[in-house]
Amino acid sequence: MLIWAQSYACNFYDYKHIWLAVTYDILEFGKSYKTTLEIYNQVTSVTKEKVIQESTSWIFLVDLFAKYV
Repeated sequence: MLIWAQSYACNFYDYKHIWLAVTYDILEFGKSYKTTLEIYNQVTSVTKEKVIQESTSWIFLVDLFAKYV
């Protein structure tokens, strides 16, 4: 009975460590995914702003050209 209890305790301890390791990996993946998502959003927002600025200036130039032609 004592041997069974010891092996059960060891198995439970190992499973707890495995569970903690898996949980830690999931949290680390979540943090890296969040960081990647933030970088992606920053890059795309900069790109969107640049496209809006360029298209606005392009429309302004076309409008200016149309007025004087």
